Amino acid sequence: MAAETTCPAMILVDEVDFKDNQRLYMDLETFDFPNRDWNIHVTKAMKMGPKVREVHEIWRQYPHVSILNDDHVIRTKEWDKRLIAQLDGKNFITTNDGWNAPKRAAGATIFSMPLMEAFGFPMFPLQIDHLGIDDVFENIGRATGCWEVDMSVLVEHHHAFKNPDMIDETHKLVYGTRPWAESTEAKATEAAFRKWATEDFPGVVERVKALRGLDVLNEIPKKDERGN
Repeated sequence: MAAETTCPAMILVDEVDFKDNQRLYMDLETFDFPNRDWNIHVTKAMKMGPKVREVHEIWRQYPHVSILNDDHVIRTKEWDKRLIAQLDGKNFITTNDGWNAPKRAAGATIFSMPLMEAFGFPMFPLQIDHLGIDDVFENIGRATGCWEVDMSVLVEHHHAFKNPDMIDETHKLVYGTRPWAESTEAKATEAAFRKWATEDFPGVVERVKALRGLDVLNEIPKKDERGN
């Protein structure tokens, strides 16, 4: 990831993980980061959404923001430059992930900051801490036309659903140990998404369409049932 990325980056590590692996993280920062604009930021939050929300005041200062996870593998050189060049202040772009794209918001996801501000939440709504965030992005994108997909940029998603050998304790914590459709985690994800869809989605669509100069039309959000 470091070798193929040219823009600044924050590596978000929760304080428990950092304490347990401090030497490894310090070596990573010293020897493997591509430039001084990369840094490790230690968070109190442990889940993905709360981590991103915790550092919102830092990343919102930039003209755009992207998110990658530790199971993403970049295959396209200068992927970030290619995506940034397509941002217009009113759109977000996802990439080929070698799996679910272009039907799903997958691979790397990069947002124009004015669009993110129009969302009215710091990338993750308060109702969503991890699972369901792709459904949030997709529904906003389809309702407003702000979502674009660049299939020429490949950022593979090595998800445990695709690669069962990757199932670890973190995966079990997020997805549970039962088949997804039968799990309490699936029910909780559906409930969280529906809460966001009911409470916030219409307002987000209105703000984004206003940013893009479009007429406002309420849409009915949809939830993908696969949970990935």
